[in-house]
Amino acid sequence: KSLLGKRVQASTLGGLMRRGAGNLSYQQISDEIEKLQSVVGISSQQGVLNVNITSDRANLGKVLALVKTMLREPTFPQAEFDTMIKERIAGIEAGLTNPQALGPNAMQRASAPFPKDSYFYVPTLEEQIADIRATTLESVKAYYNNLVGPAKVEVAVVGDFDESEATAKIGDIFAGWQPKGEYK
Repeated sequence: KSLLGKRVQASTLGGLMRRGAGNLSYQQISDEIEKLQSVVGISSQQGVLNVNITSDRANLGKVLALVKTMLREPTFPQAEFDTMIKERIAGIEAGLTNPQALGPNAMQRASAPFPKDSYFYVPTLEEQIADIRATTLESVKAYYNNLVGPAKVEVAVVGDFDESEATAKIGDIFAGWQPKGEYK
């Protein structure tokens, strides 16, 4: 129930978290990740927030500290939100006459014929555009503030790293972080 009608907010959140956090702008975050010779991706969908990091032993701790800032202190810059919304709409509009976009959408809708009020409903491309246009930055912030927190965390660290440092930094990311709303 908590996630009904929050498809666009959920899918917008991850990318927006990387576009401003703490006292860092999108450019500063990107520059810092590059300086640390790392890659950080944050993506999201209803009920899921994914963080993928590629780094080396020397920089993993610093990257994890930066990820903590992105996850715990997103600033939700209006200009970045507006840019993301425009890009998403343009991408979907480009597919309105493209069989490679229309076909998969039609297949998803046919294989999951749920009513509009269902969490599992698959919107048409036109409905997706309308939903994106109707989404506000305030609704994304509300989604984050009320529903985002580490209810279930899965972490896999592979390669050459300091286990105690990684464990401590990852624990620090999630310590005391709870969503304000109740997940139903």
